[in-house]
Amino acid sequence: MQIGNTELDRFYDEVLQPAIRACGLDPRRVDRHNQGELLKSEIIRGIEDAEIVVADITNARPNCYLEIGYTMGLRKNSHLILMCREDHFPDSKGYAPDGPRVHFDLAGYDILRWVPGEPETTCDNLIQRIKKRLALLAERRQGERNQPDAEWFESHLEVARKGMSARMASIQARFALLGERPRKDEKELLDAVREAEQVWASVRPLGRMSHDPPSPKGGGIVSEVRTGDYYDYWVLRRDGLFFQAGTLDEDRDSDHGYEDICVTSRLHSIANALVYCCKLCFQLGVSADERVRITLTHEGIEGRRLRMCTRLNGNNGRPLTIPVDGRSSEGTVQTTRDVKLYDLLRNVGGTASEFTRDLFMKFEYYRLPPEIERRLLLDYEYKGA
Repeated sequence: MQIGNTELDRFYDEVLQPAIRACGLDPRRVDRHNQGELLKSEIIRGIEDAEIVVADITNARPNCYLEIGYTMGLRKNSHLILMCREDHFPDSKGYAPDGPRVHFDLAGYDILRWVPGEPETTCDNLIQRIKKRLALLAERRQGERNQPDAEWFESHLEVARKGMSARMASIQARFALLGERPRKDEKELLDAVREAEQVWASVRPLGRMSHDPPSPKGGGIVSEVRTGDYYDYWVLRRDGLFFQAGTLDEDRDSDHGYEDICVTSRLHSIANALVYCCKLCFQLGVSADERVRITLTHEGIEGRRLRMCTRLNGNNGRPLTIPVDGRSSEGTVQTTRDVKLYDLLRNVGGTASEFTRDLFMKFEYYRLPPEIERRLLLDYEYKGA
């Protein structure tokens, strides 16, 4: 919405805030709730994370249209509610041909009109609309959970859980193409994995080939490796569906006592998973314009301590130790993003930052300083990505 307009600021206080809160949601407006970062970045992240996006196009501000376009580009139309003062429509008595209006780009959408001086009516109408959208989204998610993809992922998760020690934490990765999917045989899958696993990292890659090659099984290829404190399980289906679960690198050395979660390892592990997703999809012949749903899950981390000790370029090779206090308040942290492969490839670091932000927040609201995060990702080479 336009910010700094007296009428619209009052409209936010009297209508938007109360309506959103009445639906059990937390309203966020960048001028009132920013966290000191670049406002454009915060707006983008807010749109990406929001359950509901309320956009008021009163006075036809270009930035509002731009942000609406970004929301639609994320395919979040069902999350988007458009509002506008009623005098912006040609059929309104207060309409002025030379005044502000709803531009043709959005004229065909269902826009909630509001009348100045009627905050209670507008608030009630907005509440009803938000509740309908929330119900629609809940129904859609339930439908997704009931789809065969969800059952396939869950069946392999159960296999992986049986293979891991209960005291160990795990990282899980799920990749699912949202558009047209490939149709490959097992040999083609094997060749794609061999090429995609050439991802350099300070942590082990996904889809790793062991001495024993993966087995053709269940309409795809499957690999399971268990050696002491190390466990890794992954499966790739003929249509490109990929699942991986394995112990954290931090748990491969039992001297840690299964207590620590390393900031650097988590950041690199997540960035590595994103690069692997891109390379695997490209090896399967998927277009860079296709979108993929990536879900990364950390499980078994409740009560663990976050720590960080790393070497950064420009620090004369000396270890840089950053004190991190606090332990995880939750056992499982899951983050899902739908992203175009081309956009992901161009911004692996930024996407990795989004995934780690959700994870680190569980350790008493920890946030990795942006400068340190940037240097860590610059220090991580995505060779051949």
